[in-house]
Amino acid sequence: MADAGVALARSRRLPQAYAFGEYNLNRSNALPIEPDWIAGVGVRYTILSNIDRRRTEDAARAQAAAAADTAAEARRIATSATIRAYNLVEGARRSFVLLDSSIAAARENVRVQSVAFREGEGTATPVIAAQAALDTAEAQRIAVAYEYDLALAGLLASASRLDAFGSHLARADQRLVYGTGQ
Repeated sequence: MADAGVALARSRRLPQAYAFGEYNLNRSNALPIEPDWIAGVGVRYTILSNIDRRRTEDAARAQAAAAADTAAEARRIATSATIRAYNLVEGARRSFVLLDSSIAAARENVRVQSVAFREGEGTATPVIAAQAALDTAEAQRIAVAYEYDLALAGLLASASRLDAFGSHLARADQRLVYGTGQ
């Protein structure tokens, strides 16, 4: 639109050419000296104007430059937002994967403490503490999965593809059901 403004401002400095033509279809109402047809070409150029056409063109060029700068800034912001959203998704994915080992260790600890309690070698306190640690690790994994979903939604929104969010969730390779870890 700004470029069109520059072209319009530039056109005010150029001469205007036009052509015209007419054909008389009703000869019965015409005088004998009137022609059957007429055609012509004209040129008009404004020598003196009440507006400064050069400044108008310069202002239009400045406005076009400002629009180009704004578009470049918007592209830069969109690119950085997309990169930031991708980094959030990747960080959440890595955290989710890293929690697998924590959950496996917590499950093993619950198993060991339960066996020790059953055999009379330990008290109920370590079993309760181990179960609390497992519950905490599973809660963290659920929170990271939620964080991943939010980050993925942000990434898709930054790419104007938020409508694909449902299909991404449907293709998930891991699903969480509380208490099972799967």
